[in-house]
Amino acid sequence: MKKAQFKSKNLIITLLILTLSFFMSVGLQYAGIEEHITTLFVFAVFLVSLNTEGYWYGIFSAISGTLMVNYAFTFPYFSLNFTIGANLLSAVIMIALALMTSTLI
Repeated sequence: MKKAQFKSKNLIITLLILTLSFFMSVGLQYAGIEEHITTLFVFAVFLVSLNTEGYWYGIFSAISGTLMVNYAFTFPYFSLNFTIGANLLSAVIMIALALMTSTLI
């Protein structure tokens, strides 16, 4: 395959997994099961890192997943708030997970 085809395939996989995770998280929030939303995004980062080539897609998914969780699913809703230490810790853990998973292949 050509390099452009690899990039578009990896980008589509990344965006599809992140979009599905976001909408599943909205469903979990609607059902009142908010404590598993971060876990869902950690799993999404794992899947992106496992199914794409290179480190950048996993790192991108870790950063964007952290921003999505912080913006849409943590109080105060619909604003970014990194004053809570757990939010920064989850970002570091998701980036580390992305790096470790990307090196497996």
